[in-house]
Amino acid sequence: MSSDARILIVGAGVGGLALAQALRRGGIDVTVYEQDPTPTIRNQGYRIHIDSNGNAALRTCLSAEALDLVRRSSGHNGDLFAAYTHHLDQVMVQTFPEIADDDITCVDRNAFRHALLTGMADDVHFGKRLSGYQLTDSGRVRVEFADGGGDEGDVLVGADGVGSAVRRQLLPDATVRDLGLRCLYGRMTITETTEPLIPQDLHRGFSWGRRRRRVRRRVRTGAIPRTARRDGGLSDDHARRHAATSRRRGCRPVRLLLRAVVEAGRRYHRLVALGDP
Repeated sequence: MSSDARILIVGAGVGGLALAQALRRGGIDVTVYEQDPTPTIRNQGYRIHIDSNGNAALRTCLSAEALDLVRRSSGHNGDLFAAYTHHLDQVMVQTFPEIADDDITCVDRNAFRHALLTGMADDVHFGKRLSGYQLTDSGRVRVEFADGGGDEGDVLVGADGVGSAVRRQLLPDATVRDLGLRCLYGRMTITETTEPLIPQDLHRGFSWGRRRRRVRRRVRTGAIPRTARRDGGLSDDHARRHAATSRRRGCRPVRLLLRAVVEAGRRYHRLVALGDP
């Protein structure tokens, strides 16, 4: 690709931002457009696992400043991946004893996204919802936004997720297949009250539990940022938004989860109940 090419990326999630960081580091002109009005508008997901290939890619793609921030805001490295019944009986385990101290094994999605924004303030534009694109007579691509603005580049990358507006236009017959899997997530600050409720193995990495009804609970402590391991949790701003959303929805997912784990015993039930709504 010519070094004077201009790349447009639609979608400022972790994929779009990682690509933008790599292109920018390679001297390519890149601009990212995201429909969310701000990078903190929603509390999406929580944990992403990064393996050795991912670590190598991050070292190649990111600046030293961005990589350092990803590392400092990542979770504690764990050497265990395990599955449990709803009674916390272990049914599967894998261990990873040779993880380097400077490797990144798990990150909080929102913290990771913010770290990937490092140095990109002038290149990422929020509040820009794509309405469509068209090829120009000169062979370039022009994007149009719902607010009436537009931009032009040499390559357009659709990194705008499962509901991609780019994909809808490029591949109108493509459909999204719903696999029927649903996960319920929670987050809990580790305090003197909550820490004794957590089995020791759960401090060693990523663990999950499953019932016959296919209600899945993911339990882990490893994705809490290193700098906020014990007094972390949602920021005040995140907490207010999350609580407002929960009130509107009546916290139905939380009630379903509590009913699903009621037979698991008082200790596990209390552990789930103490999480953020």
